[in-house]
Amino acid sequence: MAEIYKLGAALNANDDYFVFITPNSQVLEIGSASGYVTDFLTNNFGCQVTCIEKNPEMAEQGRGFAKKMIVADIEEDNWEKELSGEFDFIIFADVLEHLRKPSEVLKRVTPFLKKDGFILTSIPNIGHNAVLMNLRNGKFEYQETGLLDNTHIHFFTRGSVMKCFYENCFFLAGENDKKIRPCHTEFKVFYAKNPLLALSIINKVDAHTYRFVQKWSRNKSDEIVPSRSYRLPLGRRIIELIFDFLCLIKSKFNLKTPRIISKLVFKGQ
Repeated sequence: MAEIYKLGAALNANDDYFVFITPNSQVLEIGSASGYVTDFLTNNFGCQVTCIEKNPEMAEQGRGFAKKMIVADIEEDNWEKELSGEFDFIIFADVLEHLRKPSEVLKRVTPFLKKDGFILTSIPNIGHNAVLMNLRNGKFEYQETGLLDNTHIHFFTRGSVMKCFYENCFFLAGENDKKIRPCHTEFKVFYAKNPLLALSIINKVDAHTYRFVQKWSRNKSDEIVPSRSYRLPLGRRIIELIFDFLCLIKSKFNLKTPRIISKLVFKGQ
């Protein structure tokens, strides 16, 4: 079961967009913050990482992990003049949703990507069922972090992500989405409290997709066939609804989930 990505959480080379990274690559990291990912890429993959970070204090914290640190606003400043060469990977990890014109930024970084290079993205899914259930109940409350982070100015579904990249001549070349149940999100909402709505939305595409974690290529030959896992199969939907009900009971009476139920539910997650 994928967990919500948290700042300061242990990074795993077999998780998230790291599964797409090739060791010893040249990487351009957009929005590197304090350098926790930069450090991980440098010391675990042997990558040489160039960073663009607009917060001077955070940039200074991450400077020691980077090959080069550029302090600039990716939308407003002329950072291109400080870059040279091309990169194997350009990373936008939870960045595009903070931009006013993400498509324009993609256009600006593309000349710095090698012909056989990839853009890696992690983008929150506004179409997650936790958000839909809250909307049905009249709630759209911003949070400090998560799907409704109060600094988000763009919201994405799978369709709008695909549109943004296809319009810039990129093709989906890999996917490792992060999934989490509504009851386990920051909203802690339950299907059992929204039974009629639940029967409809449990069947929708990306019902539990929390973040789209994707790899993009300019080469159509790299394009992958869309996954059937975007939609939960019937048997899985039934299991999820049962587990959700058990989670509600557990939360009310402070009970532990029976081990046999946990094994059944988490198998294959």
